[in-house]
Amino acid sequence: MFATVRRALVFLVGKGLAQGLAAVTGLLLARWLSVPDFALYAIISAIIGAMNVLTKSGVYIGYAAILGRHWPDLDRAAQALAAALKVRRSISAVMLPPIMASAAFLLWSNGASTSLTVAMLVLLLVLWLADMRASMVEEILIYDHQTNSLQMLEVVLSVARLAAICLLQLASATSVLAAVAVNAVCQIARAIPISRWVNQKLPNAPHSVLPADVREIQLGVRRQMPVEIFYVFQSQIVLLILTLVAGVSEVANYGALSRIGQILLPFQALVGAFAIPAFAKAQRRLGERLIALTAVCSVPGVLLIAMASVWPSALLWLVGPNYSQLTGEVLFMSCAAVLSLFSGTLRALVSARGWNSLAWITIPLSLTWACAAAISLDLHTLVGAIIFQAGFAVGPIITSLLDFCRSTGQGIEPLFSTRNAEPSSGGGEDR
Repeated sequence: MFATVRRALVFLVGKGLAQGLAAVTGLLLARWLSVPDFALYAIISAIIGAMNVLTKSGVYIGYAAILGRHWPDLDRAAQALAAALKVRRSISAVMLPPIMASAAFLLWSNGASTSLTVAMLVLLLVLWLADMRASMVEEILIYDHQTNSLQMLEVVLSVARLAAICLLQLASATSVLAAVAVNAVCQIARAIPISRWVNQKLPNAPHSVLPADVREIQLGVRRQMPVEIFYVFQSQIVLLILTLVAGVSEVANYGALSRIGQILLPFQALVGAFAIPAFAKAQRRLGERLIALTAVCSVPGVLLIAMASVWPSALLWLVGPNYSQLTGEVLFMSCAAVLSLFSGTLRALVSARGWNSLAWITIPLSLTWACAAAISLDLHTLVGAIIFQAGFAVGPIITSLLDFCRSTGQGIEPLFSTRNAEPSSGGGEDR
């Protein structure tokens, strides 16, 4: 028990530190890159996120289920890994071409030269290859209780990335291409030890891919892919709109303010480390626990809004003088970041109990919001774009509450019920 608690605490501290260092690096890049370069960096960062989501959409669902059933059978673990990588390569063959095409269009539309665009696309492929060698593979180490080693690796690489960016600035060599190249080198440096550790753990003999494993993983992909595509769409649409109707400076402004919102990232580790296990194990007063845990996890965001209201110049100092005029916009972005944090926390807590059968309703709700916002908001302005993006967080809030009420009883009363929570048959189908 003590060893488990110690691993959890080390993991939490390491995760928070790694995310904090990543946030600091992003803020420094906002200060040190020129406005046109930071606009390109914001675009490429968004594309990297989309690529990582879409090229492994749903693979984890079936892969984790197979590992969970058969662990610690290392032969089956190796077979499951082989099947997961095969499915991911198939998904990547379909998803990478449109991702690369959209990246090229956005980069070129925001002023990137042909040579710079080609170099960025090459680095995107390098990042994909590095992620292929690490993201699925590391799940073996997690099941083997080597999370502390993984987290220490993340911290070391975060420190190295921050140091490399600082050295580039000292050498007056900071550029968008150099920043993305540093990211690629760090991802390669992450993949190498992870692959080595897993190879030491798994049997050396080649393992065949079981068709049953492939079918189970593909089933998870088919169920998750529409949601993932829509998630990526709503996260990328703002950059596309700003590119088409506002210009490079507004893209950079949006990217810089987004970096301020990432101050909240280290606090999100609390959700996974404490809030989710506490709610998943609870048997009574679920409504009150849901409200309390969501509120506690949102406290850092409320403090961010207070800072943006009272002392916006302090927050804008973090991203540098190029964005010091955005005193009103930083408040809107802080509110949007907090709404996103609240929405994600609520969905994570409810989903931790297997209550996600109504999550698909998020898609029509978000499409309705997109149509309404396109008519009512001025998307030529940064504030309009921020409000447009923030509105997508409302759908998960609504569906999370619907899932909670459906799975614990009928109506809103269960939010405040003190009885034992036994999910109704309506909420158990997606467990």
